[in-house]
Amino acid sequence: MAAKTARSYEVYQRQTERDIPIVVPPGFSLQPDFIAEPYATLALLRDNYSCFRDWDTNTLWVTRYDDVTSLIADDANFGTRPRGLSYGPDFSGRDLHEDPLVSMAIASGIQDGAPSIAEVSLYNFVNCAEPDLIANFVEPFIESLLASVVGIHISDADRFGTLWRAINEGVCWNPNREDRGRRAITELVALITEYLPKKRSDPTNDILSAAMSCSTGGSENEIALNVVATLVELDLRTLEGSLANLLYLMMTHPDQYELVRQNDELVERAWQETLRHSPPITEVHRYAKREVERFGQLIPMGGLVICSAAAANRDPKIFNEPDRFDITRKDLAYREPRGQFRIDGLPAGVVPGLGAPATLPPDSPSTYGLTAYAAMIAAKSVLLGSNHFQLAETHDHTIAARWPEDARVCRRLLVKRGA
Repeated sequence: MAAKTARSYEVYQRQTERDIPIVVPPGFSLQPDFIAEPYATLALLRDNYSCFRDWDTNTLWVTRYDDVTSLIADDANFGTRPRGLSYGPDFSGRDLHEDPLVSMAIASGIQDGAPSIAEVSLYNFVNCAEPDLIANFVEPFIESLLASVVGIHISDADRFGTLWRAINEGVCWNPNREDRGRRAITELVALITEYLPKKRSDPTNDILSAAMSCSTGGSENEIALNVVATLVELDLRTLEGSLANLLYLMMTHPDQYELVRQNDELVERAWQETLRHSPPITEVHRYAKREVERFGQLIPMGGLVICSAAAANRDPKIFNEPDRFDITRKDLAYREPRGQFRIDGLPAGVVPGLGAPATLPPDSPSTYGLTAYAAMIAAKSVLLGSNHFQLAETHDHTIAARWPEDARVCRRLLVKRGA
């Protein structure tokens, strides 16, 4: 047995690109066609490899549902690195989102603020000049909600949202976007610092007040950096992206939209099916904590394994007609990452960034639950109200990413009042 193991190790050490049949081009993930529409290429990977080594980008791709979920659950051998690392060691903020005071401020801010903010956002959209659901409803709703949760006044919500997006877009190892993200960090720290004296004398139930309480002795600049770091690691892009993609899929699937209007309980199923069919965050990056032999590959310590949520969520061995958007599908089963049934009714499918809510106590709302709640409130205000929207005839937009590792979302959605 020892000799066989040693021989296996030697084989994998000598493995080169010439030893692997290639059905996708090297560096495929950097190509414009893949960035715009990845599913055909991901299907090739899923059909031909349990694990594909892309020598051009020095990454390994895992695309099958059971393999992806096994790696996500394997914390003994693989880990996920903080998003803020891409800004380098000089980005010194401390992530506070798991601190009880901060987590409860986030939870109460979303739960208390979402209904009224959704109502105002819809009113403003209905009365605006350009009927773009993304620019004039989704984005203002997200900006106002997050600003409220942080403790930023509504008058600064648009500025806050612009900086928040620039910081998130800078987490991608691109020098130009990273530079813009750094400038946005500096500007957001300055904006937050302006609010701290008032929060110190008159604290409220928001992230700024909570951060001051759990950062005793820190300077205002340190506290502001901690808040920014918390927003980076909290990574609420899924909230904005899932809401945008849900509305797009509803408008482009009028039969499904009609089902929702007939039965408002199907809004949650529509959101869950959106996360399976068109997840805004399509990858989970896992790094090997040690040298690991898996899927016929020797993965070195520190090796990057890209777990493709987009591919796993359309695995035909798990989902019937996986490319079809169907909010009534029966195989949106109650699974957790390793496939066991769970009592909380979460759907099958890989949803990067939303955690594992079943492991949390009831008094600590999960990221999944809070994201679902806010998305449901906003979606219901659009889909179930007296206004019946449908696609405008001039609509030519879709769900797409703009660059590698970018969120894959709908960024423009022109609609009109339905009959």
